[in-house]
Amino acid sequence: MKALASLGPPSITPAFTTLLMHASLPYLSLCDVSQLVKARLVSPVELAQILLNRIEALDGQVHSFISITRERALQEARQAEAEIFKGQWRGPLHGIPVAYKDNIETRNVRTTAHSRSMMEHVPSADAEVVQRLAQAGAICMGKLSLQELAYGSPGDDDAFPSPRNPWSLAHSPGGSSSGSGAAVAAGFVYGAVGTDTGGSIRHPAAVCGVVGLKPSFDLVSTQGTIPLSPTQDHVGPLTRGVMDNAVMLQAMTGLSPGKPRKSTSDLRIGIPFDLIDTIGLEASVQEAFDTTLGRLKSLGASIVPVPTPMAADFNALGTRIILYEAWARYGAALQANPELFGAAFRARVKRGAGISSRDYESAVKAREGIEHHYARLFASGVDAIVSPGREEPAMTMERLRSEPLGVRGQFTRIYNLARIPALVMPMGFSPEGLPLSVQIAAAFHDEASIYGIAAALERDAGWTGFHPDLERQMAGVDGGCRNG
Repeated sequence: MKALASLGPPSITPAFTTLLMHASLPYLSLCDVSQLVKARLVSPVELAQILLNRIEALDGQVHSFISITRERALQEARQAEAEIFKGQWRGPLHGIPVAYKDNIETRNVRTTAHSRSMMEHVPSADAEVVQRLAQAGAICMGKLSLQELAYGSPGDDDAFPSPRNPWSLAHSPGGSSSGSGAAVAAGFVYGAVGTDTGGSIRHPAAVCGVVGLKPSFDLVSTQGTIPLSPTQDHVGPLTRGVMDNAVMLQAMTGLSPGKPRKSTSDLRIGIPFDLIDTIGLEASVQEAFDTTLGRLKSLGASIVPVPTPMAADFNALGTRIILYEAWARYGAALQANPELFGAAFRARVKRGAGISSRDYESAVKAREGIEHHYARLFASGVDAIVSPGREEPAMTMERLRSEPLGVRGQFTRIYNLARIPALVMPMGFSPEGLPLSVQIAAAFHDEASIYGIAAALERDAGWTGFHPDLERQMAGVDGGCRNG
């Protein structure tokens, strides 16, 4: 746009309008592009083709996709175009390209969970969440990369190339829904579906500068999703904007998130200062979080400290549950055919063999105590809890590979244990230009309050309007960001 502006005002011809639209289309919000589709200013076929071309041109460096379903996408786009032309618009996802983490089953499309153990797995039916989004008219662009079976870590023996962060290709896009966060941030799709057992939607959202929601437990069906820890697995959406996220969640559940119960000025926002002190924050995260608290106060919210149960121990508690349940599912296969699994996944899951049923039952009982704690807290008049989404910006791929069993993203797992909804959204940038994030949690099935607060912050701060300058990086220039 700067180069065009330097040449003086162009003549506004239909061809020029189309050129501008195509240049900006990949980074429009889902809601904005939906209006263009509804008004027939851009066709679903044209939209799918633009994004397919973009994926094929740029994803060779990002590696966000495992499988690109070109023919399926174009077929679904042609159907959507015909329906919209006849006035049969289904709603805001009709004709909109999305993609799925590759542990979510898709009919007649290989679903590998990024593991050699599932390279030949071709489901005969779509997962329920895929069915629901298809009924809403969404276009399936393909299957997205992840860390092996949602619990591995990048390594030299990966079944597929490790995804990269579109803001800086030297950095990780988070895990385990790595490709989901990267694909949305890179402008390859308008929404993606991920899974979250300890933070696996929110970690990628945090470091890729997008919006990711872990809904209330069981709000979104996990039917047709390859499990890791069934009592903590969640399925949820990643998008570029807050309203985009609400639109996807509604389609994924068939339920409206509803309207926030109060205006922002009436809200009591809890801050887990004990947890923040226990974990510690990188300096740029602390500064951005302080600014965010100032924004909430300026919007009229009151800030109150809230306690975190087991602030120093809940990550270990969550790990115990995950490992016990993951070993129950994968232990026999790991012992019989270890070569079918990556070294990082093997090292992680083998720790589950030493966890007794008594230890597991004790952890489950402690988790129930955490659930009760948050139920009482929200019943006492706290409307939401706000924390950083992550204690530091994205890690370099080099560091991540050197710490395959490292503990990271420590602000998220408490809400898997509590089974309450939590959303991560942009909160600014580090001095190096890497995204920072804030997390908002609320009571069980109170996604409405989360979206209300998130939308207010989005309007006030505008961070979701920025996107990575992936093309500059592909040209060998240091990464940066664009607005709009």
